[in-house]
Formats: sequence, C-alpha cells, structure tokens
Amino acid sequence: LTFLLECLKSGDQQSKTIVLIVDEFDLFCYHKNQTLLYNLFDVAQSAQAPILVIGVTCRLDAIELLEKRVKSRFSHRQLHLFPNFNFEEYLGIMVDHLSLPASFPNKKLREEWNLSVKVFAQEGSVRTAMQRLYSTNKDIRAMQYLLLFPVMRLCQDNPRLDAVHLLESQRQQLEDSNVALLKGLSMLELSLVIAMVHLTKIYDGEPFNFEMVYKEFIKFATGKSSLETSKPVVMKAFQQLEALEFVQPVSRSLANVQYEFRLMQLLVDPSQVHEVVHKSSSLPTELAHWAVSVMGS
Repeated sequence: LTFLLECLKSGDQQSKTIVLIVDEFDLFCYHKNQTLLYNLFDVAQSAQAPILVIGVTCRLDAIELLEKRVKSRFSHRQLHLFPNFNFEEYLGIMVDHLSLPASFPNKKLREEWNLSVKVFAQEGSVRTAMQRLYSTNKDIRAMQYLLLFPVMRLCQDNPRLDAVHLLESQRQQLEDSNVALLKGLSMLELSLVIAMVHLTKIYDGEPFNFEMVYKEFIKFATGKSSLETSKPVVMKAFQQLEALEFVQPVSRSLANVQYEFRLMQLLVDPSQVHEVVHKSSSLPTELAHWAVSVMGS
C-alpha cells in the first residue's frame, strides 16, 4: 500500500490519468480502518495527481458501510446499472446456471441432465414463476436463491428438477415477513399481539401502553392455567415484541416516561394476525376463539 501511494503522489497535474476500478467495493469496506479506500479517496480529492477511483458493487447500501472519514472524501456520485435482458434471455441464464459444463466427465449423464433442464425451463408453471420474479427483480442472485430449494431436493429418488419444488421455493420467499415472524411467537407473545389488536380496534387506532395491554390480557388469561403468568414475565414478552418491531413508541421523547406507561403503536396489520390464527393448527382452542372474537372469522 505504501508503494502504491508513493507512486500515485509522485505525479502531478501533467501526468497521465490513472483509473482504478475497485471490484466488489463493499468487501473493502470491511477491511480494518478502511485504510485502502481512505488513502485512494484522499489522493483523488487532494488532486495531487489525476486519479479516478471507481467502486463496483451489487449492494445499494455500500455507501452506508463507509466510515465517516472515508465518506467525507467520497464524491457521492453514484451510477445505478440494471440488467436489460428480455425474459427469454433471462430463462436462458437460468438454463445456463442449472446445466452441467462441457468439462463434466460423464457425457451421457451431462446430455440427459441438460436436456431435462431445458424441458424444465419450458414448463408452464416454471415460466409463470420465473416471469413473476423477472417482473419484480432481475437480479441474478435472486434467481439463484429461488433455484436453491429445487436443487437441494435432488436425490436418487428425485433425480430431476421438479416444478412443485420451484413453486414452493417462491411461496416461501413471497411469504409476508411479519406473518413468518408471528408464526414463531410463543403463546404468551401472540396473546399480547391479539390484545393489542383488540385495543387498537376499541380505541380506533389510538396508541396504548403496556398497562392497558396487560389488563386486556388478564381479562382473557384469568382462569386459563396455560396462560396464567406473572406480570414481569408478561412485560418481558412485551419487550420482546418491541425488539421484533411489532410495536414501537409513538415518540422518542417518551424515553423518560416509566416504561409501563409509554404510549405505543402496533405495527402489525390485523389481517396478518388473522392469517396466522386461521392457518395454525396448534393454537389452544381458547386463544383461537378469542382471536376470532377480536378480529372476526
């Protein structure tokens, strides 16, 4: 690095322009102190010698990875390049990714596999799924991620790609993130979410606090041994919901207010809770009935 910097600084305005292309720019942001980027930007900014530094990355948030001192020397000029291939070319890229290379030693197996990939790519359900992805995200990495599940399902009993597995992969990717998180909640946490939905409904979207949620929960939990628990435990579950960003304070200025009385707002849509309750087969009957009474069938 020292030698490189000395060479760059030894030039003047009459020197030939040097263009440095830093591929996978975001990876350099993880280097200790971002020394290389800092020094390159510093030389470019000081105009000691005509130098242009171009960073290439797939990450749109790469600039946010820069340390303050490095960011201050960055010109903040960004050029976004997007793929411009059509859908058939996109399918061709998928086939190329799934096909075995010419160097594969077993020619017969290679030809049979590659033919099966082409047939797979032309199936109606596969084309529909890929068209859906193509219309929203042409990033090849998104395609690779979608294809990962069907490839992982390959085995001796299932030696060919199956459209069913591709559709399942897409279903998992398109699943609402909040719904996915709600499915992983404990019974206590889900009960608190239902209580908050009820309060939001009763007070027409007005904010609530933990004490209100706790009283609503107690009304339901009293007499139900599976849900009876101490107030500190309930508060811990409420704080976990805040950490998961299901609820948030209505204002940062409330930081000095006692936690139990801070006004909160629910960030989950009742329809998302309804979906979880409707599809779950493991919910206690009482909880399911309460949820239905709160949100409707």
